Amino acid sequence: RAGELVGVDREQIPVEAPARDPRVDRVQADTGQAGCQLLEQPCTPLALSALLCTQLDRYEEQRAERERGARLFEELAAGLNGVRLNAIDPRITRWGFYRYLFAIDPDEFASAGNEAVVAALEAEGIPAELQYPPMSRYDLFQPKLSRLPVCVEHAEALDPSRWSFPVAEEAGERRAVYLNENVFRAGREGVEHVVEAIAKVQRHADELRALTAA
Repeated sequence: RAGELVGVDREQIPVEAPARDPRVDRVQADTGQAGCQLLEQPCTPLALSALLCTQLDRYEEQRAERERGARLFEELAAGLNGVRLNAIDPRITRWGFYRYLFAIDPDEFASAGNEAVVAALEAEGIPAELQYPPMSRYDLFQPKLSRLPVCVEHAEALDPSRWSFPVAEEAGERRAVYLNENVFRAGREGVEHVVEAIAKVQRHADELRALTAA
């Protein structure tokens, strides 16, 4: 059965849970379910394997649901002002994604960037977020701290403060907006809610500019 731990002594599975993991509350809030109890146990390889086996059984159904939702979103969002959708290669027959990326035109949002737009969408109940800063401004990328020969020998060339990636910086810091995958598993009504929220934010873009200035 899905999630059954075959050939494993159940006495080995931890039964005394530590302090409640806040991830449980977030998962339950996102899914409306009281499940995911494995997260209340220490995240041992055994517990993670059991969780993964169960989720793999659901993968194709959820992937197909996300794809239907994303294609509906692209149909409904095609006419939104200031929104650019990424073209999907026609050779793709099974579209798998986790977070959906689209771009805004800041000029159509009263010069407000993606950070202000994401905050406004979240205020409308849409799980939107920023992701992936350009490498020239990525705090975790610190080659100068590495003692690897290539980093030592090419320290000057690998210094991010010397780099300029105008296209990536414009995309990551001004235009890119990510929608969480559960948006596309909320049925037609949920997808319509997202499109309406984006249109609303664009219509009231002047308020975004005022907030950004403040």
